[in-house]
Amino acid sequence: MKEDDDLGPSEVSLKALELQKKKRKRKNKKKKPFNPTSKSSEDNLEDEVAKSVREVNQLLGEASEINVEDQNDPNFKPQKRGLLSIEPKNLNPENEMKRLFGSKVVMADHQRHKRGNHRHRHMRTSHWLVVPKPSWPQPGKTGLSMKFLESDKYGNQFFTFEHSPSYQNVQKRFFHAVDSLNPEFIIQLLNDHPFHIDAMLQLSDICKMGEDSTRAAELIERTLYAMEAAFHPLFNLAVGTSRLDYKRQENRAFFIALFRHISNVGARACHRTALEFCKLTLGLDPDNDPLGILLMLDFYAIRAQQHSWFIDFVESWDPQRNLTQLPNMAYSIALAKFYGSKTNDLSDADEKIQKALIEFPGVLLPLLDKCSVDIDKRVLGSQFFLDAQSK
Repeated sequence: MKEDDDLGPSEVSLKALELQKKKRKRKNKKKKPFNPTSKSSEDNLEDEVAKSVREVNQLLGEASEINVEDQNDPNFKPQKRGLLSIEPKNLNPENEMKRLFGSKVVMADHQRHKRGNHRHRHMRTSHWLVVPKPSWPQPGKTGLSMKFLESDKYGNQFFTFEHSPSYQNVQKRFFHAVDSLNPEFIIQLLNDHPFHIDAMLQLSDICKMGEDSTRAAELIERTLYAMEAAFHPLFNLAVGTSRLDYKRQENRAFFIALFRHISNVGARACHRTALEFCKLTLGLDPDNDPLGILLMLDFYAIRAQQHSWFIDFVESWDPQRNLTQLPNMAYSIALAKFYGSKTNDLSDADEKIQKALIEFPGVLLPLLDKCSVDIDKRVLGSQFFLDAQSK
C-alpha cells in the first residue's frame, strides 16, 4: 500500500501544497531572481525617451513657456513666420533655368562646362544653398564650425559661427595679404586653404572688378558651400526660426555671401531663386534686417510673379514694421494688387497707387524715366510733382 493511502484528507491536501511549492521553487531557480529596484525594458525605454525630451527641452526651451500672451507677439505669429519658410527646390537656380529655357538647353550647357573635369565625391550628399561643382576641391576640415547659443520662448534658435585656433592663424595671414594690396598673396592663400571664407569673398571682389563675373559668382557659391558644411545639426533654414547676429564678426561673411549670391542669380533672370534667398537672408535677422533685404524683396517678388505671396507678406508685416512707409513697398503693393487681381475690379489697386503718389510724389518722374515711359504733359505741368523733385 502506498504511503499516501495512510494519510487523511487534510494531510493529503497539505502534502499536495508542499509538492506545488517545491515545483515553484525549482522553476524560480531557473529564472533570473527578481530585483524590486530593477525596471523592465519598457520602463527603461520610457526613461530614455523622457531623458531625451528633457535634453531637447533644455537645449531648445520648454514648450510650456509659450503662453497665450506670447502668441500675440509679432515674432511668434505662425502666419508671419510661415511667409519666410523656404522651399529647397527654389534655392537651385538650375531648376528655374529649366523652367525658363527648357531642360535640353540647360543640360547642353552643363555638358559643355563639364568637359575636362573629373567628377569626385563630396563629403555632403545633400545641399541646400548651392550644388558643388566637380572641379571644386574636397572641403575637409576647414576650422569653421557653428555653435548653438540659446533658444527664446518664441521657438527661435540662436547660433553663431566659430573659428578654430588654426583658422584664426590663417585669418591673420589673410589680413596681412589684404594690407599688402597684392592679389597674388590672396590667391596663394587660397591655394593653401581652398575654403577660407574671407579670402574667397575678397578674390570674388577682385574678379568682379576685372569683369570676370563667372569666376566671381563661382567663388561666392564656394563660400556658401563651405559655410553650409559647418552648419549645426539644429540649424534649419526651412522653417525660418534659426537666427544669426550680424554684429558678430564670424557671422557677417555669411550675410555678405548671401547678399552677393542674390545679386548674381538675379542678374541671370532667376528671380524666383533670388526671392527665395531674400526670404532666407531676412529670416536670419528679421527684426534688424542689417542688409536691407526689404528694399529689394519687392522687386524680385513682382518679377517672379509671386503677387499673392507679396500681398500677404505686406499685410502681415505692415502693422508692426510700417512697410508701406517705404516708397518701394508703397508702389510695389499697388502693382501686386493690379497683377494679382483675379477679377476686373481694380479699385483696390487704384487706391494703393493714388496713396503712393500722394505720399511719395518725388518717385514718379525718375520711375517713369527708368521705365522709358513718355511722361504725360499734365504730370510735367503739375506743381505737385515738380515741387517734390526740388526737395
